[in-house]
Amino acid sequence: MKVIRGISNIRRFPLPVVALGVFDGVHLGHRSILSAAVETAKEIRGTSVAVTFWPHPQNRKSLYSLEHRLRIIGELGLQAAIVIKFTGAFSRLSAERFVKDILVDRISARYIFIGKNFHFGKDRKGDYRLLQRSSARNNFKVRVFEIIRRKDMPISSTLLRELISRGELSRARQLLLRPVSVLGTVIKGESRGSSLGFPTANIDPHHEVLPPDGIYAVRVILGGKKFKGVCYIGKKPTFRKHLSNNRHCEEAEEIPRLSLRGTAGAEAISITGSEQAAQSQKQDCFAPCLAGRQASGLAMTVAGQFPRRRESTGIEVHILGFHRNIYAKTLEIQFIKKIREDRKFSSALKLSGQIKKDISRAKNIFSHT
Repeated sequence: MKVIRGISNIRRFPLPVVALGVFDGVHLGHRSILSAAVETAKEIRGTSVAVTFWPHPQNRKSLYSLEHRLRIIGELGLQAAIVIKFTGAFSRLSAERFVKDILVDRISARYIFIGKNFHFGKDRKGDYRLLQRSSARNNFKVRVFEIIRRKDMPISSTLLRELISRGELSRARQLLLRPVSVLGTVIKGESRGSSLGFPTANIDPHHEVLPPDGIYAVRVILGGKKFKGVCYIGKKPTFRKHLSNNRHCEEAEEIPRLSLRGTAGAEAISITGSEQAAQSQKQDCFAPCLAGRQASGLAMTVAGQFPRRRESTGIEVHILGFHRNIYAKTLEIQFIKKIREDRKFSSALKLSGQIKKDISRAKNIFSHT
């Protein structure tokens, strides 16, 4: 899928069939619009084009990052996506000018597909009715999609944010038609792990809504390939450290550090947050938690701060049988099933033993999926 960022970079496509919307989360309702655009474009030998916006026009926390959203849209078969940066100046563009200047003059849309509850333009005055009134004189057709409901509840990104935050992953999966997932990019950090005896790297996690703290059986998508794994989300209570007198936090004396080198000699990659999260790491430092000398494979740590109420929450994933360096790579973690709640252990040894059990349970889950 070709991605065009910015109005000035929009190019003409043959017979564009435009799917218009934010498409945050790309849920069942969004998929119906996007998939229909793909089918219509095939029928008329045109081009299926998604027109979306970033950041969220209503200043909401995004369910998925822009890159994550575009990935899923591309998987549905769209040929192009136009990302319009939602700036203050753009927010003042009237709905009529948006239709004429962008949809008609720049894109030359032949079809425009839109959800019944989607609004656009200054003060959100544009909707499917405006498009219908404008269609004849601008030579495009409009197809309007009804709101999809499940159990008398309209499917929406807001509902999905709530479901994921509450841990209702099975229900969220039904509305997404795919597992709940998060996206993150592995980057090199300050090599603190190397001084402790194992190589580490940091990640800038994309802004995504996270499931509740706990341990999960997951699939990791990296480079187009799927791997099985165990993911930890939490605040690492066994290894909590504290800030004292403006000094960097110290490791609790009674709890030794765990080596992240597996029995097979696999490298461990520690993935922490963005610059802001890295700064907060000086206040909330954590020892790696989801690997030990008895756990084989690759361990990675993804630490983030989204949503804001979970600023010190970290994500760690152990990829089964994985032995590669993945610096600068982007990976997707798909949550399959929750294994247990997060809790504090009295020692690193007991935590290591529990991790072995978690891995065993994850393997059992995968054998039945």
